[in-house]
Amino acid sequence: MIKEYSMTSIAPTISKLLGIRPPSQSAGEIIVEIVDDMHRQEMLAAVVFDAFGIATWKRYEKLTPNFNLIAQNNLLHIRSVLPAKTPVNFATMVTGTPSDVHRIRDRSETLNVETIFHVISEASGKSAAIGRANSTVGILLSKFADYNDVAASDLDDEVFQIAARILEEKEPNFILMQLLDVDDAGHSFGLESDSFRTAISDIDSHLGKLFPYLAKGGYGLMVLADHGAHQSGVKANHDGSVEDDMIVPLTWCNSDYLRKYAL
Repeated sequence: MIKEYSMTSIAPTISKLLGIRPPSQSAGEIIVEIVDDMHRQEMLAAVVFDAFGIATWKRYEKLTPNFNLIAQNNLLHIRSVLPAKTPVNFATMVTGTPSDVHRIRDRSETLNVETIFHVISEASGKSAAIGRANSTVGILLSKFADYNDVAASDLDDEVFQIAARILEEKEPNFILMQLLDVDDAGHSFGLESDSFRTAISDIDSHLGKLFPYLAKGGYGLMVLADHGAHQSGVKANHDGSVEDDMIVPLTWCNSDYLRKYAL
């Protein structure tokens, strides 16, 4: 059985990898499998596939060759916090706190709990948070990062282009990147649509295109999702009523592994 951790474990694990303290109210346990495998990382990237649950990945695994390259060696399950919504789980992801502590329910709200971005700055490091202009990362989190360009087009392709430029030109110690195509397609067309399958292929393609930049910069990589989804009528939903909404994959690798496929 694959081991499961809480979303509250992401922030303290990132902190441990970067050699800094966790955010002050962090309550999650460190994911020892990741720390034992990657050890200390000067540079770290976290790529989040919005609404990419374990059930979705297993159903469309043939469409994610780049994700599979990493997951074939390292895979754990993360349980989203309730409500199983994007702003809620991103707030938990960067603070290590449960939802009743950070109290975020909407991306337009103000996050008043210390984040991983604050701790990186305290340690004289640099961070980046890259997402669409109207996304949770763009609205809720980017203000805390040193490099926080947003994709005005609200397209994942521009998110990738910005992230690639930041990695190459700024070399932040930590970069968080949110890809939204899968969530958008699920809500608009459902989990069985051609548009949904295309969205899965597209986010995996963006991940693969990041490999050379991460490998060249010496970045460790974590890839996960904020929540999953289930079919409700003709469209996707993630209200937390079923396990498919809650269980997401987490995989990781170091830059040496990426160099085998990227350079």
